[in-house]
Amino acid sequence: MTDRKLNIAGRLADIFITSKLTVLFVLACVLVGVLAVTLTPREENPQIIVPAAQIQVLLPGSSAAEVEELVIRPLEGDIKQITGVDHVYATAMNSVGVVVVQFKVGEDKETSLVKLYDCVLGQRDRLPAEAGIPLIRSMDVDDVPVVTVTLASEKYADYALKRLADRMVEGLRSQGTVSAAYVKGGRDREIRIELDPERMQAFGVTLDQVRSLIAAGNVSAPLGTQVQQGQNRKVVLDGFLTSEEDLTHLIVGGHAGRPIYLGDVAHIVDGPPEEREKPTRFAYGPADARFGKTQLPEMPAVTLAIAKKRGTNAVFFANDLLKRIDRMKAQFVPPGVDVVVTRNDGQKANNARTRFRHGGRLCSTFHMPEFLLGPVGAALENLQHGDPVLVFAVLFQESFS
Repeated sequence: MTDRKLNIAGRLADIFITSKLTVLFVLACVLVGVLAVTLTPREENPQIIVPAAQIQVLLPGSSAAEVEELVIRPLEGDIKQITGVDHVYATAMNSVGVVVVQFKVGEDKETSLVKLYDCVLGQRDRLPAEAGIPLIRSMDVDDVPVVTVTLASEKYADYALKRLADRMVEGLRSQGTVSAAYVKGGRDREIRIELDPERMQAFGVTLDQVRSLIAAGNVSAPLGTQVQQGQNRKVVLDGFLTSEEDLTHLIVGGHAGRPIYLGDVAHIVDGPPEEREKPTRFAYGPADARFGKTQLPEMPAVTLAIAKKRGTNAVFFANDLLKRIDRMKAQFVPPGVDVVVTRNDGQKANNARTRFRHGGRLCSTFHMPEFLLGPVGAALENLQHGDPVLVFAVLFQESFS
């Protein structure tokens, strides 16, 4: 029987069938696949480059219609001329205008932001003279929180929870893989000065006088150096007003030969603001075992949001972060504060990977060359017993025998 002439595909198939290196080639492909599955970072959100930025311009005392006419439209016209811009969104409010710029997918982030800065600041003269300097803030896909943790309590108000959350965020920022960490909800501490008009009129103190003296008294600056006992010592004026007592004893004038303190003409409060801008509440759902066991239907709450750096494995990042939060909880989180993980993209990414591995197994039937049946059968038997070293040894020995 004469041999038939093979085409390119036939000759390539003949090489793989008759070569003893085929087994090693297949094994190398398997090992590369295992390494790829092991080393590839597990992500919940796609790693894409979509440069974006937010531009905020203040125009005090103007209405939303005036902001749209004098600020938004000139900015939109200039920004749309930038190459690479995909979408421009704008919002006009009283005294402020906000423009969000989204560039096309794949555009270089640094180059896009530089072009945006040059365009906005270069056309500054087109805005009203009363308008503030445009504040440009970059936005990134990686700024999306990967882990969110909510602090809720029936015992503590949102003001106390906010201060506790701020302390926890400072500890989380020291983790090297954290790109952004912030707190949502709760009221911040403020020192509020409530002036009494009748007292001010009685003591002859004006509002401008009080304002200027508070600004002059809230100063801290270096005063140079001084030599004492053969040593140079830095002299610093530490005059920041940091407490209710500092403001109470601040002199704002004089009357009948005696000093007038700020506490004589005003009521000073050190604490949270009286009005809540955005109240935040938390409640357990029916799927939680704690549902219906709290005295209040909704509890005051604040949320810690943490984002990771680009290229960081979301699973490892979330696990390390939650371990650190558990240590903080044991150290200084008081009893009566519930620490609830409300978002964990690392766990979701790990679950998706597990479902892919279990659900993506393919069973294929194919014809195997006769000389491979022996070594592959022995390799599969060793693999079934959990010995990958013997798998490689059997295939290597049979390939070169």
